[in-house]
Amino acid sequence: MSINCVFSTGLRRLGIATVWFAPFSTISAASLPPPTPNIVIILTDDQGRGDYSAFGTQDIRTPNMDRLFHEGMTYQNFFANSCVCSPSRAALLTGFYPDRVGVPGVIREETPDDSWGYLLPSVKLLPGLLREVGCHTALIGKWHLGIGSPNTPTERGFDLFEGFLGDMMDSYWTHRRHGLNFMRRNREVIDPKGHATDIFTGWACEYLSNGPKPEGRSSFIWPTMLPMTRLNRLPSGWKE
Repeated sequence: MSINCVFSTGLRRLGIATVWFAPFSTISAASLPPPTPNIVIILTDDQGRGDYSAFGTQDIRTPNMDRLFHEGMTYQNFFANSCVCSPSRAALLTGFYPDRVGVPGVIREETPDDSWGYLLPSVKLLPGLLREVGCHTALIGKWHLGIGSPNTPTERGFDLFEGFLGDMMDSYWTHRRHGLNFMRRNREVIDPKGHATDIFTGWACEYLSNGPKPEGRSSFIWPTMLPMTRLNRLPSGWKE
């Protein structure tokens, strides 16, 4: 499934067309509750400014990212808090410098001698704050802020988690790290088949189109994509 589904089909379904009918309603606009936004944050690992074609890169084609660049707002002087996975996620979800919430480096709980942080359980995360105002929260893809309680996604504010708890995968086809399976649906261990990027994209599209959102609740979805570090065994059609 093309990732374009996330940008077009999914976001189009989140529209606010009902605002045009308000002047013709018998209910005054002043009595209507203010609309709540739907929020989609897409995080790609280890990707720099020169890794997509909107900034002039000639050897990489990223048409969907380019579309966001051309149709949306682009920040020319915007910096991440870290160049690696766990700290950048900690900063985005807390609003703090990652060191202040216990994550100065990459978390690897399965190999403690090579782990560089532990997310403080006392820190409030963005999905928890959004849940307090009635938002349904979902994380699709890579978590990498803890593999055990209390630092799993559904314990830290997400209503739905479909993805990978750990850091990187030894293979994007088998979804293992050091031979361990960290793929989860909420707390259930799962073993989906296919390339991880296609799996995560399909789950994100499904949530945006037909997700388990209670009627009347806005949505916060955070699709996170793994980096492509090996160009062998690409899914058919990717090279074209």
